[in-house]
Amino acid sequence: VVQIQPAEGIQLHFHTKVPGAGMRLRLTDLEFSYSREFAGRIPEAYEPLLLDVMQGDASLFARADEVEQSWKVIDPFVREWAAPRQPVPVYEPGNWGPHESDAWMAAQGRTWFDQCPVLT
Repeated sequence: VVQIQPAEGIQLHFHTKVPGAGMRLRLTDLEFSYSREFAGRIPEAYEPLLLDVMQGDASLFARADEVEQSWKVIDPFVREWAAPRQPVPVYEPGNWGPHESDAWMAAQGRTWFDQCPVLT
């Protein structure tokens, strides 16, 4: 969760394994709050940027050539994500994954390293 105003901060929620032999999960949080971390007045959302504009400081703004180069990097990913996809292979719990992964490794002349022979 990204909190913008009035309580600027970031909060991440995790399902964390409870210590011990069992497989129990518990929801835990990782939080950052500007008001708790920094004493004093926190500038309004665009206040630092507007001050930089008035002072002629462009260091926090992207130049046109940076934006163009960024799109040259990002565009291939956007096109790939928009392309039709094969469905994600499904496999039963308790094994090492879909059979397609074995075929993928075999096509490269490799095999998976079996770290737990109990599951085979």
